[in-house]
Amino acid sequence: MNANTEWKPALAELVGTFLLVFIGAGAGALAGAPPAGNGGGIVSVALAHGIALLVIVYAFGIISGAHVNPARTLGPAVVTGDLSYLWIYIVGPAVGAVAAALLYHQVFLPMLAPAPQPLTRKQRRS
Repeated sequence: MNANTEWKPALAELVGTFLLVFIGAGAGALAGAPPAGNGGGIVSVALAHGIALLVIVYAFGIISGAHVNPARTLGPAVVTGDLSYLWIYIVGPAVGAVAAALLYHQVFLPMLAPAPQPLTRKQRRS
């Protein structure tokens, strides 16, 4: 790998981790969404993670190996002593996960959070 091609696996890891975190967290949020029982439960969360990971591996496996988890790369790299290109598998997933969390915060939290209630006169006086 040279400097001109390092961005491809980094971008693949970023997008793969983004998809896994966003889809997984979204499924988890919707599984517990009111009214109770309409979210699909733990099976839908597990299926969302599994199907997302299946698509990620098929789409990005040829580019970067589709690690989408820095621990999956860090362990073998430390054991073998080969830390070259390790930054790709740490920075890409970290940026992807943060981006997914920020988008999740904008998309799902307003749906799930209860609407703020106006203060009553009694509450405003005290």
